[in-house]
Amino acid sequence: MRSQNKLLLELRKQHGEELKHNVEFIKDGEKRARKIKDSGKRRKRVKHLRVIKKRVVKKIKKKQRVQVKEFKSLRGKKNKSLMDVQLAKWKNEGYKLPELKREMKISEGDIKSHVKRWKEQGYNTKILKKK
Repeated sequence: MRSQNKLLLELRKQHGEELKHNVEFIKDGEKRARKIKDSGKRRKRVKHLRVIKKRVVKKIKKKQRVQVKEFKSLRGKKNKSLMDVQLAKWKNEGYKLPELKREMKISEGDIKSHVKRWKEQGYNTKILKKK
C-alpha cells in the first residue's frame, strides 16, 4: 500500500511541475507583451494572455483530476505494475504543452527555446526531442 501512495505522490509532483512550466511559459509571453510600445496593443495582449492563462490552468487541472481518478481506480485493482506503466506514460506526455499551443498559437521556436532553458536548469527533456 505504501508504494502505491508513493506513486500517487509522484503523480501529484508531476502535476505541479507541469502546471508550473505552463504558467511560466505564459508569464514569459506577458513579459514580452509588456515591451510592446503601443499602449493599446500592449494592454490588449496582456489581457488576452491573462485570459489564456486562466483557461490553460483550468484545462490542465481538469486533465489532472481525470488522471488522479484513473490512478485511484488502478490502485483499487492493486496492480502496481500497471500503475507504474501509466505513471511513466503520463510523465512522458507531460511537458508537450498542447494546451498552450492551442490557446496561444505559439511557434515551435518558442517551445524549443523554453525546452533549451529547462535543459540548462537540469530538467530531463529527452522525451521532447522524439517526434
